[in-house]
Amino acid sequence: MADNIELISPQTDTRLKRLSCTRIVLETDETTGEIRFPLQQVVYYVTGGYGVFTKVAGGANWDYVLCQDMALWLAADVKHGWRNTGEGSLRCIRFSCQVDSGEEPIGRGTRIARLSDVFVEEETGRLLRVIFRGLDLPSKRIDTVEHVTFYPGGSSPVHSAKGMEEIFYFTRGSGEARVGEDRVEVAAGMALAIPDGVVHNVESTKGEVLQHITCNIWV
Repeated sequence: MADNIELISPQTDTRLKRLSCTRIVLETDETTGEIRFPLQQVVYYVTGGYGVFTKVAGGANWDYVLCQDMALWLAADVKHGWRNTGEGSLRCIRFSCQVDSGEEPIGRGTRIARLSDVFVEEETGRLLRVIFRGLDLPSKRIDTVEHVTFYPGGSSPVHSAKGMEEIFYFTRGSGEARVGEDRVEVAAGMALAIPDGVVHNVESTKGEVLQHITCNIWV
């Protein structure tokens, strides 16, 4: 089962130009069937369970076993699907990035990363892991896909990024986020939209660890 996640934001207009976020939950032996997204690159992040990701390319099926805290990037217009081969629920988040015709390689390319293998950058109050960089994929639209952990009381710098939009999907804990001049409460299972150029930051204000997955793209 896949459903679009309602993006939260104190901004009046939460619509993003190119980026969207979908939650996928599959029970044991359930499949997505074959799916394809023309002119959309996708990033999957497994938040729970494990299963088999199948890519259809060159007349053959390519199977990859993915489990919790693994991520996968897929070029636009690639046929693929998921099958839950575990005993519990397989849960994924899918970020979809709209690309323009002719600007990206179509139907080619897969990258897989395991969070435990990603270099950890320790900053004041938080840990940052860059799972994917657009230059390494290759992707002109995706800047980075990141996993961020905040210690209790930790926060990110207040900043903005001109020409970029972002989605933060929270996987653990609760806290607050600033978007523009407003603040909003965030918690696990919620997704926060950051429109192009809007000042923002995230803070763990509830005395607990706060985590999110972030997809940053150029508009």
